[in-house]
Amino acid sequence: MTKVSTISDATANKSRAILAEATTGCGALGAGTNQKTRESRKSIRLDLTMMMLTVFFAIASLYAVAKTTVNLATVSASGTGYTWANPVLVVNNGANLIITTNGTSTTRRIDVAKNATASITLNNCIISMGNCAIWLDSGANVTLTLVGQR
Repeated sequence: MTKVSTISDATANKSRAILAEATTGCGALGAGTNQKTRESRKSIRLDLTMMMLTVFFAIASLYAVAKTTVNLATVSASGTGYTWANPVLVVNNGANLIITTNGTSTTRRIDVAKNATASITLNNCIISMGNCAIWLDSGANVTLTLVGQR
């Protein structure tokens, strides 16, 4: 967060300086405006656009979350975003998982922890059990994406 604050402060200061330069003594664009003034304003607009894009991508990179791939048929230990409690894969708060069985059928199941918010992609995942294959504990919020041939 400190990094974003520093980027934002530096960008805000530079934006103020550029805007002050743009509005000081340039006059309105019109028939009498010379070529140098028009080029100066183009340059200022380009600078402002580049600064805004830089800030946007800096902030967006902070929110990019890597996905963790888990093979439900073979998992045997806990990892980033999940806990393994044989035969249950517990999805924890903040998880961003791709769960697969690589086309192999399994009787293991998926539980999403209480009050957890998570993103799960089931990719070529076959869960064969008589009960619920995915259980959402109370307050769980899941974005579920299904990928595969079935």
